[in-house]
Amino acid sequence: MSEQIKKLYKRTEEALKRNNYDLAIELLKNQILKYTPNDVKARKLLRATVKKKHQAHGAPTKGQAMSKGIGAQAKLKFAQMRKKWNTVIEEAENYLLHDPSNVPVLFSLGEACMHSGHTDTAIFVFEDIYATDPSHVKSLIKLSEIHKGLGHYDKAIFYCQKAAKLSPTDGEISREVKRIAAMKTTDVYTEAKSSRDLIKDKDKANVLEKLNQKIRSKEDAEEVIAILKRQLQEDPENKKLLRDLAEKYLILAKYDFNGYDNAAELLQKYLEMDPTNFDTKYKIANCKVNKLSGQMEVLRSKLKKNPQDANISQQLKQVQKNKLAVEIQEYRVLADERPTESDLRYKLGKALFQCKQFDEAIANFQQAIQSPGLKVEALNYMGQAFLHKKNYALAEAQFKNALDGLNSGHKAYKTLLYSLGVVYESAGKKADAIDTFTSLLNIDIQYKDVSDRLEKLKV
Repeated sequence: MSEQIKKLYKRTEEALKRNNYDLAIELLKNQILKYTPNDVKARKLLRATVKKKHQAHGAPTKGQAMSKGIGAQAKLKFAQMRKKWNTVIEEAENYLLHDPSNVPVLFSLGEACMHSGHTDTAIFVFEDIYATDPSHVKSLIKLSEIHKGLGHYDKAIFYCQKAAKLSPTDGEISREVKRIAAMKTTDVYTEAKSSRDLIKDKDKANVLEKLNQKIRSKEDAEEVIAILKRQLQEDPENKKLLRDLAEKYLILAKYDFNGYDNAAELLQKYLEMDPTNFDTKYKIANCKVNKLSGQMEVLRSKLKKNPQDANISQQLKQVQKNKLAVEIQEYRVLADERPTESDLRYKLGKALFQCKQFDEAIANFQQAIQSPGLKVEALNYMGQAFLHKKNYALAEAQFKNALDGLNSGHKAYKTLLYSLGVVYESAGKKADAIDTFTSLLNIDIQYKDVSDRLEKLKV
């Protein structure tokens, strides 16, 4: 990074500290990105700054954004026809100042970056679209195309398979998955000096066989790790070897928690080579969290055998506290990068809830409910958070929303019905509480303390 760019970044940071969003946008868009158009950091910061400005001062409506951006959109389309890709990039960014999540404009930006050779930026833009609209098939295909060109076959297959799942009748996408898989196989044989080279002698053939075997024990994992470590010493810049070795350490972590540390270290090296790889960032965070989860399980097992051991109990509390702190720290950073990633929002919300940071937890659960698979659980947590805050009206609304459409056989049904009864009881709605708890008794007469609560309510 040149001294000039460093100074511009410093001025941008100072502007953001003063909440001077217009100056920060000017520096990022018209100066830093003008000199370094493939600067992903600047592009991300520009997008985030526009969104912060809209949060602080109010975002334009869709109609207002279209009206303000109509000139930029017309210039963009004209530039596309003439294949003036730098102009397309400039006009796309002009439009995105008014509507930073506009998928068609983002897609035009991504395509222009591809044509201009700004590969890292193109990946960021298409991943941004995927985060905003996971069903956007064209972006998934572009991501697959880029990664295939870079030799990132696993990623190319990942995105192409997602596109195929969304478009099951499109045979061409399914055929592309097979083509990439074939390219990966060919590349492995050629690049990694694999099959044909390895079978030149019996020892090398045995190595190949060992690498392809399923790992069933700690010893198996350690043997494969030793082989991959030797290969990595010979080829330390091989990203595939880094990733494969990290995966094997994650398997070893089932037997030895230090495997998580080794995996995280390797994934960090991988990330240095591929800094926009969000999945790798997520894996690193999960390594830290899962190690602490494993330690908690061991301590719980010990405490079960020695329930009176105050030392073990204290250790468990401390590890649990550490885990929550790590979850909040790691998932906050990731959620800032992928604000619409429902799974992340849910995990962050749970950690915040357990730390009694209810307002921030609720904000994250409100994002998580966008995912159908997380909706019921997220609404349950939101209801519990509002109940803790003694905001009974909003707690009631969440539990009712969660129960809507559920049958009594759903795993969360009884929990939600019980919680709704508690809300009514806490809010002084005696008749509603009695009706709700009675409904629960009709399903499970031994559920928690429902019978006792009903008796007290009927007095």
